[in-house]
Amino acid sequence: MNDEFDSNVFSTYDEYVENENCAFGDKDRTYFFAEAEISTYEKDGKEYAYRFYSEEGDFKTVEGLEMLSSKEDMERIYGTSYSQEGDIYTYTQGKGTLSITIEDDTVSEIEYLYIVE
Repeated sequence: MNDEFDSNVFSTYDEYVENENCAFGDKDRTYFFAEAEISTYEKDGKEYAYRFYSEEGDFKTVEGLEMLSSKEDMERIYGTSYSQEGDIYTYTQGKGTLSITIEDDTVSEIEYLYIVE
């Protein structure tokens, strides 16, 4: 996920918030879309995505998990090698995590997070 981010790939975003960020170096931005938000950081004049979050709408992961999928669907697609804290199931691979919130046996939130060093 740590590829340079081009906000022009999206037809439009509703708004964004920009903050100075001491953790990453330059600026931190969160772009808000109708059904998701994407957080980026700026370093050396380039913008990089590090977080994607969605809790509604038609979002679907590349592997096919979508809002209102069942826990069984999640385990079929991603397996059972997850850590669990309450309703949140987290899969870790390399420098990234995929956290899925399950409420009433259905997916209600999906978050990708790239761990920035």
